[in-house]
Amino acid sequence: MKWTPYEILLPLRYNDGRAVESEKFLRTHLDLVENFGANTIDLLPALGSWKYQGVVYEDALLRMTTDVPGSFGADDFFANTKKC
Repeated sequence: MKWTPYEILLPLRYNDGRAVESEKFLRTHLDLVENFGANTIDLLPALGSWKYQGVVYEDALLRMTTDVPGSFGADDFFANTKKC
């Protein structure tokens, strides 16, 4: 069976600089475990940069990785979850 890894990058801070509540990360982790049976959280933050209208922004991100069986239909799950 082929497995597909899904990687989720979640910002550690809101745009105003406040820290995102740790409960939100835990809830996301448990939701992924419930839906797919497993999830991995990297303990070191990922650093991301992006450019908008000539200004470079930087984010510290929490990386979660979930491996999903290829026939599971996870694309719909992640597309719907991203809208929330």
